[in-house]
Amino acid sequence: MKESPWFNLVFMFIITAVLTSILSGIYEYTKPIIQTNEDITIKKAHLYAFNIEYPTDASSDEIEKIYNEKIQVESIDGTQVYVVKGVDDQPEAYGFTFAGGALWGEIKGIIALSPDLNKVIGIDFTEQNETPGLGGRIDEAEFKEQFRGVDLNSEAAPLTYRTTSQPGQVDAITGATLTSNSVLKILNETIGVAKKSIGGDQG
Repeated sequence: MKESPWFNLVFMFIITAVLTSILSGIYEYTKPIIQTNEDITIKKAHLYAFNIEYPTDASSDEIEKIYNEKIQVESIDGTQVYVVKGVDDQPEAYGFTFAGGALWGEIKGIIALSPDLNKVIGIDFTEQNETPGLGGRIDEAEFKEQFRGVDLNSEAAPLTYRTTSQPGQVDAITGATLTSNSVLKILNETIGVAKKSIGGDQG
């Protein structure tokens, strides 16, 4: 007996509805887990930028505890600022998140600065989609670590790359000029916002 075309349509509709419901259920179940993992990844990046050490095998709860003990979030001049405080509740470092376009999408991260805003404590990235092996190397420790301790009292832009014709504080990534320039532009703009928010150049 020949099957009715309506039977096939109804059958496909039921199968599609069932699969959609299953996928939707899986998404709703894993959504909080994914969100928690993303939050912990961001917190780890902030700790790295502030040069705050934590065990490599630390659990999510341990990361959360260390983060909450060390870093406070404040609003200064309308800007969200991450603050590490020390003796007498005095700031030891300020952190500012950044975001900007690069070659293949948006780059996001955080830069931590000294209390006088004249020295970089560290940077880290929380999101980037640059080419693996090229621009994607901005996520490597070799690139990020060279920013630690950089003096921002340059007569030119706060941060500059070393070239054959002029000195600078850090090295760009070979073969990834567009990504390197985008990172430098984003960081310098963020440093400008930081100095304006905290009260101008404190140098």
